[in-house]
Amino acid sequence: MRFLPSCIVLVAAASQLGASDCDGGITRDPGFDLWCGDLLCAWKLERGDVRRVPTWHAADSGVELVGEGTAIEQFTPVDSNDGTCLRFDLISDVAENAQVELGVDIYGDGSIERSFSLPTAHWKPVSFAFAVRPPFTGIRFDIAKRGPGHAVVARMRAFVAKTGCEGVTELTGGPAPLGALCTAATDCASAICTPSALSGS
Repeated sequence: MRFLPSCIVLVAAASQLGASDCDGGITRDPGFDLWCGDLLCAWKLERGDVRRVPTWHAADSGVELVGEGTAIEQFTPVDSNDGTCLRFDLISDVAENAQVELGVDIYGDGSIERSFSLPTAHWKPVSFAFAVRPPFTGIRFDIAKRGPGHAVVARMRAFVAKTGCEGVTELTGGPAPLGALCTAATDCASAICTPSALSGS
């Protein structure tokens, strides 16, 4: 069962928005604090191994991407009704012999539309913004490591932003799958767009 903050319930009832939390956040467990045994509870292990490790402070945990080719992912139900300008703030510790990228997969269909490289630095915070062409439904975030070096991610918070995407080329996920928002038949892989009172499309 998924519990939502009270403000989300009120917003959803009023306007059908609700994939973001009270301050616009769209990722669950952005600090990698929730573990179910040896695995993250809110992030899915795609491949490789992970482990919980301390960061710059023993009370703050992070996730170490162990071995070459390790990747974790999370699908978030954010859609164009929530907003089309998205940002993420991230803090990581990546050695020079490791490469870590955060991938953006619109619709969560396995196709990465944009990748952002994490800096090879010791606990350096970074922020990136990107825009998504509406309509869209759902985004999968993928954090993947290549190379043998040490790589720990301590925070990855994605959120809907009010500003920061001016002049940024919009990403597009291609034809929308069944059940996704649409405004015209040409938006959809099926070439059929059914208006929805809930989605406003």
